[in-house]
This record gives sequence, structure tokens and C-alpha cells, in this order.
Amino acid sequence: MESSLENVTSSIINVTTVNVTLSDKELLDLRLGDRHMSMVALVVLNVIYIAIFVSGMLGNICTCVVIARNRSMHTATNYYLFSLAIADLLTLLLALPPELYTYWEAYPWRLGQVFCIIKSYIQELTSYASVLTIAAFTIERYLAICHPMTLQVLNHPTRAIKLLIIQWIAAVISAFPYALYTRTFYFVYRNESSDPIPDSLICNVPNEHRETMTYFFQISTFVFFVYPMSVILIMYILIGMKLRKSNPVPHDRNNAVVQARKSVIKMLG
Repeated sequence: MESSLENVTSSIINVTTVNVTLSDKELLDLRLGDRHMSMVALVVLNVIYIAIFVSGMLGNICTCVVIARNRSMHTATNYYLFSLAIADLLTLLLALPPELYTYWEAYPWRLGQVFCIIKSYIQELTSYASVLTIAAFTIERYLAICHPMTLQVLNHPTRAIKLLIIQWIAAVISAFPYALYTRTFYFVYRNESSDPIPDSLICNVPNEHRETMTYFFQISTFVFFVYPMSVILIMYILIGMKLRKSNPVPHDRNNAVVQARKSVIKMLG
């Protein structure tokens, strides 16, 4: 009886060993998923990304050139637009191409560690700078509509430039942890071995830094998404309320002005 039990146990161990011994490809598929997406999805994404890249480059370069060349356009509002255009150009040039590359081949990462760090850092930096610029621009519009006298005192191009410089410095510092902790590393190791699978090289935050980056991600989510989004939402609600309560106009112009006001409120929505 004891001998029979030992034979059964030995058989179970052998079967288990066979079942868990996977090939490199099976391990990669299990841990990292499909390396290549379907051709249909790849074509659709390529068309979308290329259209975004071409239109984004042309539009943002033209915006920067027009604002830079025309002194009459050196206003606080246009400086905010210039800042957004610069953030978009950096994203298009340094973050979008490697993002598109990962759709062609999800792994391994073939662009080197330096570019891995640059890509992660630029993605966060430009996102933070854009969010802060949009929030400042929204407050500027709120002051222009709801407190025009206050804006006349504050609305000076040099003030906008100083504010944008502060915002970009804040974005540069806030995105620094991504440059500090993002690395290339092997994600999958062979069965019963400490040898990594070469094709499992990825660009991400290593496991030993995941907990630290989780706290940072939670903070940045609040500072660069929840808080700015709340400010923007409140500002637009106040702008809409101000437009609805604006002074009445003579009867012969009332209908046209009311329609125009409704159109502006719809645009805000």
C-alpha cells in the first residue's frame, strides 16, 4: 500500500513538472501577451497615428511661427497657445513614434535604455505642462468674462511668460521620477533558471521601484488631473452662469444676441 502511494505521488510530481515546463515563446505569451497585433488593427492604428503626426506637426509648427513672427500676436492668450504647441511638438517627435513602434512589436524593446528614459520622461513632462497651461488659460478666460477690470490690471504678456516658465519648471521637476526609475529590464526568466529570456526586454518601472512609483502616481493623478479638472470645470460653469445673467439688450437686438449667447454656452459645454 505504501509503495503504491509512493508510485502515485511520483507520477503526480512528474506530470506537474512536465506541465509547468514551458518553452520561451509560451512563457512570453503567458507573461507579456501577444507580441504582434492583428493586421487590421495595425493598419487602422498606423493610419490614425500618421494622420495625428502629420496634422499635429504642421498645425503646431504653423502656430509657433505665426505667433513668433507677428508682434501684434504677442499677447498673454497667444503665449499660452505657444506653450501648448511646444508641448505637442515634443510629444509628437519623442513620444509618439516609439508608441507606434510598440504596436508593430510589443516586445522586446529595441531602442535602448537612453531612449526608453527619454520617452517616459517626455510623455509625463509634456502632459503636466499641457494640463497646467490649459488650467491657466481657463482661469484667464474666466477673468476676461467675469472680472474684466481685474484682468486689465493683470493681463500683461510678461506676467504670462513668467507664469509659463514657472509651470514648465514645475512640470520638469514633477516628471523627474519617471526618468529616475524607468529602465529597460528582462521581465521573464526561464523555468527553474535564473537566465532571462532575451526577447522579454521591456521599457518600464522595475518591480523594486513599483511601490514608490505607485505613491507618486497617486499624487500626480490628483495634482495634474483631479485638481486641474475641477478648476477648469468650475471656471466654465461660472462663465456659463455669467453669460446667462448678463444684462438685457434692446428688444430689436434681443433675439440675435440671445441666440449668440446660447451658441457660446453650447460651445462651453
